[in-house]
Amino acid sequence: MKDIHYNSAKTRCPQGHEYTSENTRIHGGRRSCRTCERVKALAYIAANHELVLAQGRARRARLAALRPKKVRIVRVRKLSPKAAEANRARAIAWAKANPEKMRAIRHKRKALKLGNGGSWTAKQWQTLKRQYGFRCVGCWKTESELTALGRKLVPDHIVPVVKGGLNHITNIQPLCHGTGGCNNRKGKKYRDFVIS
Repeated sequence: MKDIHYNSAKTRCPQGHEYTSENTRIHGGRRSCRTCERVKALAYIAANHELVLAQGRARRARLAALRPKKVRIVRVRKLSPKAAEANRARAIAWAKANPEKMRAIRHKRKALKLGNGGSWTAKQWQTLKRQYGFRCVGCWKTESELTALGRKLVPDHIVPVVKGGLNHITNIQPLCHGTGGCNNRKGKKYRDFVIS
């Protein structure tokens, strides 16, 4: 994405967030701050959590009613031990080569099991990290500094999934994980490092 240049001398939003190409949205000729929009969305979700969950359940029920019922007969072919081992090795190799995609899949599965709903992609996670300059929002260390300390940058739910938080990119913040990491200290508590 190209950097957006403005003629206006105003470089920050009223809340003090800097207008950058990743952090700015132009709609109808007006510019707005994505960080402020994210804060408002999180506040709305926190204030109307039950309503948001009910709307999601209703939407899923409407979509399920529209889908035609298909009866599929699936014949499971039993693999030889050698083929099964080859499949397992291939899956492990793919997971190691695509850690961001695996992380998104694991988070989506956990949210589905808890019934919270929502999902995000590895591309959205990369965009979110870029918005924060590839830094942990807790200690503000870069990914290279975290690697030197034996930590890594991971997605953290601001409102934990086990406490009813949605598995949506607006509920995600980048935190460091590892010995003494911000994500380890936060645990299952609600804490938005961006606002606080």
